[in-house]
Amino acid sequence: MFEIGEKNILPNAWSRCYCRYTRKKEILNQVEKFYVAKMPGEVKLMLPVKSAENLGLRPLVSEEEASGIISSLLDKKLFLCQKNWTERYNGNKEKN
Repeated sequence: MFEIGEKNILPNAWSRCYCRYTRKKEILNQVEKFYVAKMPGEVKLMLPVKSAENLGLRPLVSEEEASGIISSLLDKKLFLCQKNWTERYNGNKEKN
């Protein structure tokens, strides 16, 4: 469950959002609880609480986590690959 006022990210929309409050709403004779999230601009989004994580809603990473990810990406050893794309493709295809 997410905290009200917490900064989150919705990767499918490539956007950050803020969960402002929860609201109950009846849809097809069923009462569901929703996060009401504010996105950039005047967009408000209602995400079902029970499936918010399945929809991709997640908290932002901390500064320390972001620094670790960035330093991993900048590690030159990570990008060294002696094979060309066809060799990598065929190797991956054989694994499956």
